[in-house]
Amino acid sequence: MPEMYMLKEFLYENMIYPEGPRDMGIQGEVKVGFVVDNNGRIKDVRTIKTSGNSELDKEAMRVIKKTSGKWKPGKINGKAVNTQMTLPITFQIDE
Repeated sequence: MPEMYMLKEFLYENMIYPEGPRDMGIQGEVKVGFVVDNNGRIKDVRTIKTSGNSELDKEAMRVIKKTSGKWKPGKINGKAVNTQMTLPITFQIDE
């Protein structure tokens, strides 16, 4: 399986809660699908399951695209291969 060192920290530092949904108290989870290619780059980013809010969905896709090149690719028999991934991203307002 592909790996990205400190993925949770990267998402926390780079994700921006969109102002509109945040101000309206909208929370949700977006499931983002993507491919980590054999060089650790991200491609074919898409929404697998929407949060129900297009701004949250767009931000989740933006931050995943920003991880491109930071992944250690998956391997089969020692050879780097393209790997399909799905990652849930949760938008939650801290109180």
